[in-house]
Amino acid sequence: EHSSPIDFFSWHTYTDVTRAKVMEKWLHHELEKLGYGGIETHLNEWNPNPHLRDRGTSFACANAVANLCGLQDTKMAMMCYYDARLGPSVYGGLFNPLNHQPLCAYYGFQAFGKLYALGTQIACSCDNNDMYATAATNDEETSVLLTNLGEQTTVELNVPHFKAYLIDQN
Repeated sequence: EHSSPIDFFSWHTYTDVTRAKVMEKWLHHELEKLGYGGIETHLNEWNPNPHLRDRGTSFACANAVANLCGLQDTKMAMMCYYDARLGPSVYGGLFNPLNHQPLCAYYGFQAFGKLYALGTQIACSCDNNDMYATAATNDEETSVLLTNLGEQTTVELNVPHFKAYLIDQN
């Protein structure tokens, strides 16, 4: 009504990656209809497992990494996990509130950070709806981050000479 400028649009979700991707697509469609098609969007609160029962589990880590990988190729400019505080919090999924030691989801974020540090995202896809992956390179090193939200499965990679690391509760 007043033609006030908007620098960015922020939103929150506490759902799984499948629903978050639907929400992100809907959001950009609605912003386009309102004349804000090019606006920067920030998912500035997200956590697919804000439940104490899941804290520190491989399931919580897999869900967080699925969100990172699954939303990587969307129009969002920024994603901020909620939350990483040290101490008691229903939402705190990265650190043990009693001893402040990292939980397995922390290592999922660390792995994603290694991809970011490589600098260049490269093509990577999964033909399984329960799996998500992102890959990056710096021309000397290439890394792939995979997560599986479904049943145990066999994974075939077309990557010569690689080391694999497993992130789990241990």
